[in-house]
Amino acid sequence: MTGGILASAELGLYRGVVSAVRMGAAVYVALARGSSGRQIWSERLGNWPPVAAEPAPLWIHAASVGETGVAHRLIPALRERTAGAPILLTCNTGTARSVAESAGLAGEVRYFPLDHARVIRSILAARRPRAALVVETEIWPVLLTELARAGIPAAMVNARVSRRSYPSYRAVRPLIASALGTLGAVCARDETSCARLIALGAPVEKCRCTGDIKLDGLAERADREVSDLLAEFGRERPTVIAASTHEGEDAIVLDAYRRVRARVPEVRLVLAPRHPERCPSVVRMAGGGDLAVHLRSQAGGRTSWDVLVVDTVGELVGFMKGAASVFVGGSLVRVGGHNLMEPAAFGVPVACGPELDTVREQADALEAASALSLVRNAEELARVWAHWLEHPEIAQARGRRGREVVEAGSGAVERTVAMLEECGVL
Repeated sequence: MTGGILASAELGLYRGVVSAVRMGAAVYVALARGSSGRQIWSERLGNWPPVAAEPAPLWIHAASVGETGVAHRLIPALRERTAGAPILLTCNTGTARSVAESAGLAGEVRYFPLDHARVIRSILAARRPRAALVVETEIWPVLLTELARAGIPAAMVNARVSRRSYPSYRAVRPLIASALGTLGAVCARDETSCARLIALGAPVEKCRCTGDIKLDGLAERADREVSDLLAEFGRERPTVIAASTHEGEDAIVLDAYRRVRARVPEVRLVLAPRHPERCPSVVRMAGGGDLAVHLRSQAGGRTSWDVLVVDTVGELVGFMKGAASVFVGGSLVRVGGHNLMEPAAFGVPVACGPELDTVREQADALEAASALSLVRNAEELARVWAHWLEHPEIAQARGRRGREVVEAGSGAVERTVAMLEECGVL
């Protein structure tokens, strides 16, 4: 079968699956009155309230919290280049939506609509966006096809394709290629992702490495915009952080922390699960022994704690600012890791596990500068934490090298916006 026939067959199968999901979601919305999920699925089915006539918005899709952070960095430059065009932001997760709404990122924030032709067409007819930007790698075949059909330019920004996801995309390359071929620009965050996207069908002349927006100005913002939340609890005790942990990692972190306490009894732990809804179970896991465990939302400045579980949104970086070291989660389980440069921007030493497909380029850059420690289990994490606590001069030197890597990565926002203008997306 030729590529075009395969693409049509795969798109037909995809549309059939999505149609089945749409039917099931419609039944759920009709029957689940009072359910917290009803609003989510109602919006995903395109049931958005009407809005007053205004200039055509710029539609930005940021799936989760990480992508929302990228949008946060990009939106000011986009507003400047589009004479203040209103922003329509869509998200896949409730946490990302809360972050976007709290930060005032957009005039309208919605859950991302189901990738069904009738749903997408209703949204495009109601909002009439001037352009659409997809943050990182969300390849929605129907959305991109309908945008092209409506003559609305679309682009991917900070686009990436991990080593783990690449084979899956290749397995349905005709479908992916037909979607990527509609894009007016593909702004890749690294050269490896750029090459993979071209191999998957992105137009060579419209695909370019523009850099990682997450790193742009990160060190400067760490200095100017982030408050030191550990100062609220005093400086008498050193603090280690476990950031963005996933199920299966919390027990390892707590084991490592207890091992460190045997050598450095005064050390505290800030533990921040990636998904706040897991915090109660993490508190139960940490409690029941000799540790004083508290939720951040319930801990004031006078609260004495050994383990602080962060159940609030947007505060994690404030704890990084005064930390002795940071372990970045999603790296001891098969998630692929999370942003390593965020803690590095504060000049603190960073540790993580070996599962780093999502942030491979960040890890390589930090490792090349001897600014990242890889650990495989609780014993190794405890050894690294204790070593840095007992030898602060070594920890500080490693932290400085990491910050230098971050500082060298600026300029991605400007390069991205320039490419969007060059390709006629803006």
